[in-house]
Amino acid sequence: MSAKTLQTKLSMDSNSSQEAIEILINNFTCHPRLSHLTTDSKMNVFDVLDEFWQMKQLEDQTLNQKSLLVQPKDNRITYEFLERPGHPHICLCTLPGGACFATFQNCLTKSDAKKSSALLALMNSMFNEHPLRKINHDFIKKSIENAQKDLPNACSLSLELYKSLLEMCLNKTLLEFKQMMTVFQLLHWNGSLKAMRERNCSLDDVLNFYKNFKIDENMRSEMSLDWIAREQQRPGLIAAELEKVGNEIETARLNGHEMRFLKEKRDILLLASYQFDTELMI
Repeated sequence: MSAKTLQTKLSMDSNSSQEAIEILINNFTCHPRLSHLTTDSKMNVFDVLDEFWQMKQLEDQTLNQKSLLVQPKDNRITYEFLERPGHPHICLCTLPGGACFATFQNCLTKSDAKKSSALLALMNSMFNEHPLRKINHDFIKKSIENAQKDLPNACSLSLELYKSLLEMCLNKTLLEFKQMMTVFQLLHWNGSLKAMRERNCSLDDVLNFYKNFKIDENMRSEMSLDWIAREQQRPGLIAAELEKVGNEIETARLNGHEMRFLKEKRDILLLASYQFDTELMI
């Protein structure tokens, strides 16, 4: 693609993005609880996203809803840029509860990249409230059938755990289910589920471990040590995994997918790489 063609595409993407932002803001500010806001308020996508989650958190407190994932300490929306010299900027927008959405366009500035990630996060936040986004019995049945078909070699413990997670999410939203699945994905990716199966752990044992599992700095540090041990046995493994997750992030963000699992994988591998290199220098 020529530089001129790329510039034209980026301009079209920017115009489409701005139109989408204006539509979302206009729809959102029509909400009865936001009657104090008018089009004269000149709200931007970041203001609307913050306002949406402030409202949602108040509603959740009223309903006494709790999440299995650790909430951010200050319950704020955070933005993080991925360092990729020579590539379009990518920003990760992490919502209260842990859901993460990335820049879905090829942006030449950090400002545009941040706006792109916030727009995607806002769209998913609003769509997630639709009644059709609730987990029901039919969804659970179809999901289990698809898992059995797509993963014929999966161990019975993993399938039973997956079924239990689905049932725990009954009447919750798909985004809430996705965040619960992030824990499941991390445990599977890191080999924790395999280790529990080899120790003949029961489903109840796994569920108790799962319910007490926290995605935090201690978890990342412990998993990074597992990858350092693997690196010592298979030199180059961490670098290969980092390249793989980098490609997965690029594909996922261009398709507008939720990114929490991939973000956590990358953070754990980067921490392992740093710790391993530090050990070599000692």
